[in-house]
Amino acid sequence: MAGWCSVGVVAGCLVLLSYSDVANAAPQAEALKPLPSRIDTPTDANVDPAAAGPRARAADAAFVPERDPIGERPIDTYEYPNKTYYFLGARYRLSVMPAFVLNWFMRHAPTITSNTAGIELNIRRNGFNVVPALSFSEYGIHNVFIGDVSGDLNEARNWSRVHSTIKGVFATVDLLWSTPVARHVDIEYGLGVGAGFTFGNLNMDWVYRNGDTLTPCQTVEDGPAEGLDAGCRSLNHQATSKPHVGGYVVPDWMRRGSLPNAMLWLTPQFGVRLKPIKHLEAHLTTGVSLTGIWVGLSVNYGFEQIPKLEK
Repeated sequence: MAGWCSVGVVAGCLVLLSYSDVANAAPQAEALKPLPSRIDTPTDANVDPAAAGPRARAADAAFVPERDPIGERPIDTYEYPNKTYYFLGARYRLSVMPAFVLNWFMRHAPTITSNTAGIELNIRRNGFNVVPALSFSEYGIHNVFIGDVSGDLNEARNWSRVHSTIKGVFATVDLLWSTPVARHVDIEYGLGVGAGFTFGNLNMDWVYRNGDTLTPCQTVEDGPAEGLDAGCRSLNHQATSKPHVGGYVVPDWMRRGSLPNAMLWLTPQFGVRLKPIKHLEAHLTTGVSLTGIWVGLSVNYGFEQIPKLEK
């Protein structure tokens, strides 16, 4: 009996020792638990993650970054609902006025291009963009010969030489809605409105025919006085009493003339928005305005703050 009691005591001691070892090992096992494969980044203080909806949770779940001790996720371009984002950058637009449009008002007009460059601020919230911009445009035309829309072009008096150094400054705002079609890519559509003032000269000279060549009139005495080749004298023109010779400047509103110094900007537009990283966006856009069909590119820097992980 004593032997059995000794065996029982030993067995009981072993059980107690085993239990004690397991209890002491539990905190060590907890400390050695592997780190999670994903680090949650705190959202903006004003954004409730639960209210962000399935889109936010799906986008967050789809992006599982490597462990990052400082919490930077620059390629996570998701934009949270009800949060405003700001982008500042530059734009360029090329406008093309096709010859067939100009030929509704004149004949033998060429296709004319103009260039616009400026700065813009994109204020974006819930996929809607308000883009105020300040731009500079040039409408240069270099020594183009155009014909009267209704006159006989065999007569030199129905031709003019046109040269322009007109430029403009515009304040505009684009109102653009966007629809995401892929990660980093949105389709944009909306309207641009604004106004500007123009300055510079529009020169329009009469011409005379010298052989097979049209030559701008420098004085009213140039060229023949009569006939098909004549065009420098006031008697050759019935529509005006002021000789258009020697680089004649068409008077604008500031000179009590008919050439406007103000211009409205109104254009429907359509394009693509690219946002490859948090701090960069680009817009490829096209539209139609009073100056023709235009295509544009803008590149902007974003002021979104990259969230930091809690220590």
